Amino acid sequence: MLYLFNSAFRPLYVKNVLNTLYLPEGYTNEYRYRYRGDPRYVSPATYTKLSSLPAGTECLICFIDRFGEAEYDYLPLRLGRYLSKREANDYLYFQIQLSAFLFPRDPIVFKRQLHRRLIH
Repeated sequence: MLYLFNSAFRPLYVKNVLNTLYLPEGYTNEYRYRYRGDPRYVSPATYTKLSSLPAGTECLICFIDRFGEAEYDYLPLRLGRYLSKREANDYLYFQIQLSAFLFPRDPIVFKRQLHRRLIH
């Protein structure tokens, strides 16, 4: 599974979160992450694995609430399917076909499970 994260820290991030929420199922949205330079949002280890990521891989798109009460909160927005990626100017652009909407019944349990999965 591919995990993609968006915050609302900058106007372009807000636009992408809104696209994720409002585009109909089956539509494609693009997600952008810096993979070189500083700050870097895709680690070198993850970057090398992306070349073998097959089209159709399931992905989870999460919203990061950077201003949660204690620390960052992670809220799942939608599932999707990875279609392709491209690189330009130190950024990776992921094309994702959007599918089902998600929201956890228990956000605390979801956050714990997400942390466990991402550690590995």
